[in-house]
Amino acid sequence: MKSHVKLQSRHAFTLIEVVFATMAFAVILLVMKMTLAGALSMRKRIDSRMNWENHNTIALNILKKDLENIIITGGSHAGEIYSDNSSTSGQIEFFTTSGHISDSLPWGDIQKVRYFLGNSILSQYGMNTSTNLGQSLLREVTRNVAAQIQNTPETMELMTGVDSLTFQFFNGVTWEATWDSTTSDPAIPLAVRATLAVHMDTSTQDNRILGTREIVVPVFVVKPADRSSTNSTGSATPPTGQSAGL
Repeated sequence: MKSHVKLQSRHAFTLIEVVFATMAFAVILLVMKMTLAGALSMRKRIDSRMNWENHNTIALNILKKDLENIIITGGSHAGEIYSDNSSTSGQIEFFTTSGHISDSLPWGDIQKVRYFLGNSILSQYGMNTSTNLGQSLLREVTRNVAAQIQNTPETMELMTGVDSLTFQFFNGVTWEATWDSTTSDPAIPLAVRATLAVHMDTSTQDNRILGTREIVVPVFVVKPADRSSTNSTGSATPPTGQSAGL
């Protein structure tokens, strides 16, 4: 007998099936690419926003520390407080004991600081700042307050993209827009409020959001009485608004 071997037929993929499979695989890859690109872009924006927030928090903490350690004695080493909000570029100038003491530096902790808005100092070094809206919050520091010749203060750029800067001073009743310790009563405000209008995103000039940063710092020092007000018994007349028992 002749043995008959039944051969099983094998069917291959048709050209249409291969084309459809290739198209489906390409669509899956495209979706994966778009999802991954969106996730990376979101991560980049979040990191940029967090870095911006942390940088601004550090800047406000420096301002807060300077205001918390404000000092005034009426002498040449700790003179008067002056602030002017005549324009959106508000400024304040005062003496503070926030200076860093180091064995390598001859200065004490008293230093003169000035906060104001100005052009970015990065542009002086050839860096591109054309995408930055507003101005920069600058901090000028004079460490040698006892110098006979006026020294050039050190300038530090704390924030960029600042649209406006205003200071307000609490005199015990109301908030004042300006302050001059030579004419104001009391000479030192009871609290200082700093308000900054800042562009939230400084990466591009499109879709900018103007946010507000505000700090309120209480001041716990008073100006000592003038030597001329010391009476014959050797006791000093207390400043205006202060009781003799304080």
